[in-house]
Amino acid sequence: HKDHLPEDQYHQDHPHRVQPHKDHPKDHPHRVQPHKDHPKDHPHQVQPHKDHPHHAWSSPSSAPRPDTSPSPDLCVHPQDAMRIIGFSPTEVTELLQVTAVVLKLGNVQLSSSFQASGMEACSISEPQELHEICELIGLEPGTLERALCSRTVKARDETVLTTLTVPQVSRSTPSCGASIKNDQLFSFFSEASQQKKSWRRDFSENTTMAKRPPGDDSGTPKPPTVLCRCIKPNDTKSAMVFTPELVLAQVRYLGLLENVRVRRAGYAFRQLYGPFLQRYKMLNAQTWPRWDRGDREGTEVLLAGLEFPDEELAFGHTKIFIRSPRTLFDLERRRQERVAELATLIQKMFRGWRCRTQYQLMRKSQILISAWFRGHRQKNQYKQMKRSALILQAYARGWKARKTYRKYFRSSASTCLANFIYRRLVQKYLVGLAKNLPPLSVTDRTWPPAPYRFLDGTNQELKNIFYHWKCKKYRDQLSASRRAQLQARLCASELFKDKKTLYPKSLQQPFRGEYLGLKQNPKYQKLHAVAKDKLVMADSVRKVNRASGKTVPRLLLLTTEHLVLADPKAAQPKTVLSLSDIRGVSVTRFSDGFLALHLKEVSTVGAKGDFLLVSDHLIELVTRLYQTFEATTGQALPLHITDRFSTRFPKGDVSITVVESPKASTNGPVCKKKGSNKMEVLVY
Repeated sequence: HKDHLPEDQYHQDHPHRVQPHKDHPKDHPHRVQPHKDHPKDHPHQVQPHKDHPHHAWSSPSSAPRPDTSPSPDLCVHPQDAMRIIGFSPTEVTELLQVTAVVLKLGNVQLSSSFQASGMEACSISEPQELHEICELIGLEPGTLERALCSRTVKARDETVLTTLTVPQVSRSTPSCGASIKNDQLFSFFSEASQQKKSWRRDFSENTTMAKRPPGDDSGTPKPPTVLCRCIKPNDTKSAMVFTPELVLAQVRYLGLLENVRVRRAGYAFRQLYGPFLQRYKMLNAQTWPRWDRGDREGTEVLLAGLEFPDEELAFGHTKIFIRSPRTLFDLERRRQERVAELATLIQKMFRGWRCRTQYQLMRKSQILISAWFRGHRQKNQYKQMKRSALILQAYARGWKARKTYRKYFRSSASTCLANFIYRRLVQKYLVGLAKNLPPLSVTDRTWPPAPYRFLDGTNQELKNIFYHWKCKKYRDQLSASRRAQLQARLCASELFKDKKTLYPKSLQQPFRGEYLGLKQNPKYQKLHAVAKDKLVMADSVRKVNRASGKTVPRLLLLTTEHLVLADPKAAQPKTVLSLSDIRGVSVTRFSDGFLALHLKEVSTVGAKGDFLLVSDHLIELVTRLYQTFEATTGQALPLHITDRFSTRFPKGDVSITVVESPKASTNGPVCKKKGSNKMEVLVY
C-alpha cells in the first residue's frame, strides 16, 4: 500500500500508477473526454429510473446511507470508466442490459391463488415488468413465467411439473438474479481478459531465443531486481519517432523532475507533514493519541523524541525529508512494534471489560437469587408461626367463650331453635324459587309471590335483580346495528312520548336511515362526497318557501358534521350546513311532519335565516339529528314542541301558528302567508 512505502519507492514498484501533477494542464489533450457514441445519446437504451427506490433490490434500507438519487453522472461516470479501460459502446450496453434484467427481476409482483386440487400456486400480477425483461433477453413471456412460478421434480424415470408458492419464489428470486448477473459478468470479463492477452502477444519472427549457459547456475549470485520507469516516445510503436508532447505529459504526471531534484539533494524520502504525523504519531507520548497543534510542530516533537541524527532530517515548508533509507526502515520497524503493543493494549482492555461485565452480571444474578431464597425462607417461617399462633388463639378464645356462656346454654335454647327454623324456611324458599324462575323474556314481568311475610322485602329485591340481569343478558346478545336502532328508539321515546300525536304511529315504522338508495343510484353518490364524512340519514323532504309558503322537493343528507339540502333533479347541493350552526328545532304536537330548523345569526350559509321543512319520517329525522348533534358538539339539541313559535327570515322575524283543521290536506301541512310577519300552517 502507498501509505507503507516511501513515495519514490511506491512509484518504482508501481510504474503503471498514474499520479496527477500540480503542473498538469486541465485542458490537456490526454484528459478523459466523453465518447461520441456514449449510450446516453440513445434514449431507448437502458437508463436509470427517475425514482431510484422504484427498484426493490436497490431501494435504501432503514439505516442511513449517502444520497443515491439518480443524476446524469450516475451513468456517465461508470460508462466513461469502462470506455477508458477498453470497453466498446456495444459491450457497455450489454453490461447495462444485464444489470437492468436483474433490477427488473426484483420488481416482479406475485399473487397467490389456489388450484382445483387445493394446492397453493402463484402467478405474476403485473405482466408489464415480465414483458420488459423478455424484451431485454429475447425470451417468450410464458417461458419466463413458467421458470419463475414452477419447478420440475424428477423421480426415477418420471418428470413432474409442480407449482411454487409466493414465499418460495420470493426466497429463490434474489439468488437467481445474483447468479444471472455473476455468470454474465464472469463470462464477459473472462473473454475480455483472454482477448487482451492475445492482443499483447508479439508473434514477430525476429525473436531471438536466449540459451542457458552450461552447468548448474543455482549458486551463481543474481543481481537485485530493479524496476524502471519507462517512457513511451510515441503512440505508434515506431522507431525513430519522438513525440515531445507525449513525453512531456509522462514526465509531468510521473513526477520525475521532483524525484530528480530530491535525489540530487541526497534525500531518499519526503512526505507532507500531515500524513507523516498521522502515520507515526503513536511513536511519541506527546503526539499520541491526538495532536491539537500544527502538523509541522507535531512532526518536530515526534522526531525529537526518537533521537535521530540532525543530518538525517530536513524540515521543508510543507514536507519532511529523510536522507537515509535506513532511518525510514527504522521508523517503520518502530511503528510496527508500537502498533502491536497498541493492539495488545486494546485486546487487554476489551478482555478486562468483558470479564468485568460478566462478573457484574453474575454478581447481580447471585444477589437476586439469594434475595429471593431468603425471602422464600422467611415467608415459610412466618406462615408456620402464623398457623401456630392462630391455633393457640382459637383454643384460648374457645376456652374463654365456654367459661363465659356456660350458664346461658339452657336459657338460649329457644333462640337457637328459632334461628334454625328461620334458616330452614329461607333455604326452602330459595330452593323453590330457583326451580320456578320465570322465562328470560324481557317483556315478562311475572314473579312468584313470597310464601311468608318476613320475606316480602327479600322477594322484591330478588325480583329487581333478576329483571336487571335478564335485560343485561338481552343487551349482550344484541348486534351493533340492533343496539343502535334500540338506542335511537329510546331517544325518540324520551323526546316525543306523550308529547306528539305522531309518535305512536311511528312505532310500527323501522328506522332505516337511508331512503334514497345512494348505493344503487350513482347520480346521488357525489352528494355524499361534498360533506366528506360518515352518512347518518338520507331522505326526501319538502322545503317551505319563505315568501309564498309553497313547498319544493329537496334531498336531505345528514352526516356526522353537516346537513346537506340538494336538488333532486340535478343532484347538486343547494345548502351545506354545519351542525354547529343549529341553535334549535321546533315541531308541532300534532301528527304532521312540519319542522322548523333554527340557525344561529352567524352561520356558514350566511343570512338565509331559519329553514321550514316537511318530512314523512319526522320522528326518525329529529331523533337522528338530536343524537348526531350531541355526539358532535357534546351538547343537547334544544327541542320545542309547541303550536306557536317564531322564526328568523332574511326580511325579519315571522310568527308561525299551527292550526289543526279538517280542511288541511292529508298529504302534508298547508302553509299560508298572513301578512309580512305571520304564517299559518294547517295540519290534518
